[in-house]
Amino acid sequence: MKAVTRWDYRPFVRFDEPERALWPYICRVAPECGGFAFEWFDKGAPGTGHLLRYRRRGAVEWEVEQQISDPVIKVGGLCDGVDYEFCVLRADGSARSLVRLVRTGKIPGDTVVNYLHPEDPACIHSGYCLCTPTLVRAPSGKLICGMDVYARRGGQNLTLLFESQDNGTTWRYLAELYPCFWPKLFVHRSGLYLLAQTGEYGDLVVGRSYDEGKTWGLPTRLLPGTCLHFGPHHAAVPVGEYYGRLWTSVEYGSWAGGGHDMGYIYADADSDLTDPESWGISRFLRYNPGWEGAPPGAGRGMVAPGGGIEGNVTLDPGGNIVCLYRVDLTKAGGWGKALMLEIDRNNPGRGPVFRRFVDLPVGSNSKFCLQYDDVTKKYIALGSEQSETIKLRKVLSMAVSDDLVDWRVVHRIFDFSHLDEEMTKKVGFQYPDWIFDGDDILLLTRTAFGGAENYHNSNSITFTRIRNFRECIR
Repeated sequence: MKAVTRWDYRPFVRFDEPERALWPYICRVAPECGGFAFEWFDKGAPGTGHLLRYRRRGAVEWEVEQQISDPVIKVGGLCDGVDYEFCVLRADGSARSLVRLVRTGKIPGDTVVNYLHPEDPACIHSGYCLCTPTLVRAPSGKLICGMDVYARRGGQNLTLLFESQDNGTTWRYLAELYPCFWPKLFVHRSGLYLLAQTGEYGDLVVGRSYDEGKTWGLPTRLLPGTCLHFGPHHAAVPVGEYYGRLWTSVEYGSWAGGGHDMGYIYADADSDLTDPESWGISRFLRYNPGWEGAPPGAGRGMVAPGGGIEGNVTLDPGGNIVCLYRVDLTKAGGWGKALMLEIDRNNPGRGPVFRRFVDLPVGSNSKFCLQYDDVTKKYIALGSEQSETIKLRKVLSMAVSDDLVDWRVVHRIFDFSHLDEEMTKKVGFQYPDWIFDGDDILLLTRTAFGGAENYHNSNSITFTRIRNFRECIR
C-alpha cells in the first residue's frame, strides 16, 4: 500500500480493510412515495451478475431478491413511513454491500440528493446525519453539491460529493473526501475549489479539482486546529471577490470552549489558491455583550455560547465590505437578530470591527445564506425563520432588504409552522446554500423529515428550484 496522495476516494474504507473498496457499494439513497431509489457500483466485479435483496426492517427472511444491472435502481409498491433493509450482492455470493436502511415516503423538496437513516452504520466512522449542504455550478454547466456526515462527538471527517447533468432533476455520486468536514464549494477563475476542515475544529484547508469534482489532490493547510477544545470554524458561507481579493468569514474557538471569535481569511484574486502563501488571516474579534443594541443572552460564555458565527461577507450599499453573522439566542429564548461587522479592505489583517445589530427574521439560532441580486438591487437571505409562534427550524424563508438593515420576509419556502410541539422537534429545514439561475434560485437544504432523530440531526439533503423568485420580491 502506498502513502496517501489524494483527497478523494470511491469509496473511503478503513485502511486495514482495503478489500471493502472492491465490494458492491451503495453510494446514494433517496426515499420516495411508496418506495425508494439508490445508486450502486462494484469496482471489484463490474461485469458480473448482481442481486438486490430487501425486506421490512426486522423481518427474518428477505422478502424480495431480484437481478439488477443498472447503476440506479428504483423500488416501488412499498408502504410509506416504513423502515426497509436492503443490500446488493454478487450472484455468485462472493461479496455483498453493507445492509442499508431507508424509511419510505415523500420528503419535501424537488429532489432528495442523498439520505442517511439515523441508524444506518454506513458512515459511522464520521457520523449518522447529513449536514453542511454546499452547491455550485461548475464551469461546464453541471451542478455539483456536497454534504458532510455528522454525529455529536463522532469522527466528523467525511464529505460526500454528487453531480447533476440536468439542472438538479437527477443526481449521481461523484466522490468522497476524507478527512473533510464543513465543506464549501466555490468556483474561481474557472477552477473548482473546496474550503473545509479536517474535522470539527480541525485544520482549515483548501483543495482544488481539475476534473470538476471527480478527483482532488491533497488539500493545502491554511490554519491549524485541534479537533478538540478550540480551532477554526468555517461553514458553507459565501466566498466573495471584492477589490481584487477573495474574502470569506472564519471564526476561532469552539462551543465547548466558551464560544467563537470572529474573523476572516483573504487572498489575492489572481494568486494560486492552493499556495498557503497566497492567503492571509485576520485578527479575531471577541464578541462584546456591551456593544450597542446587543440582545440579552447573546455572547461568549453562555452554556450554549452565542456571539456571531457563520458570517456572510458582502458589500453594503456604500461599497464597504461587511459581514453579517448569525446570533445565537437559543438559551435566552430570543430570535431575529444578526450582527454586522465591517472589514477594512485597505488593512485586511486588522480584523473586523463592530458596526451594529440588525433585525433579521432568519438571523438567529441557525445559519442563513445571503447574496446580492444585481437585477432587483436587493439583498436576499435564506434561512430558518423564527418568531414568537415559530420555534426551532420548521420554517425556511426568504427575506429581502435594500440596505442590509431593514428586512422583510417575502416567501416561505418550506412552512411547517402548523406542527405541534412534539412534531416540531423532529422536523427541520436549515443551513441553506443556494445560487442564482436566471429567474430562479437553486437551493440545497439540510432537511430533517420522515424519521430523523431530531430537527437538528438531519437525515437528508434536498434540492429545490424556487421559480421566478423575483415575483416574491416585487
